[in-house]
Amino acid sequence: DESVPGAVGYLDSLHARGCTIVYLAGRDARRMLAGTAQSLLERGFPVGVTGTMLVLRPNRTTPDADYRKGALDDLAAYGTVVAVFESEPGNINLLHERFPEALAFQLAAKHSANAPVVAPGIARALDYAGFRVP
Repeated sequence: DESVPGAVGYLDSLHARGCTIVYLAGRDARRMLAGTAQSLLERGFPVGVTGTMLVLRPNRTTPDADYRKGALDDLAAYGTVVAVFESEPGNINLLHERFPEALAFQLAAKHSANAPVVAPGIARALDYAGFRVP
């Protein structure tokens, strides 16, 4: 994976302000946890430190939709979700539906060819370059 321009700096600034950074991926933890963490570290993302979470599917047989719905319910228990970012239209729709009070951004990156339409109320972002911590 390639990082989206501005993502590392933006997440670093959020993390420095005390925000918890959650990376929610549909990857299979048993096969891909180490590689995913290594990829994030190599690109400079805050990961593997207090205030960050890397959440992956427990195994490849768990349907992605079931996994994501359960993971979002679990994450809601940690506190207020203030913003969500995702390139896949179906996933950003799910995030926006689960956390309607959060700012929701669909990132302009590769996504599934037969993806659903992005729901109203979700902004489109080309990258993280314009995002700043208030």
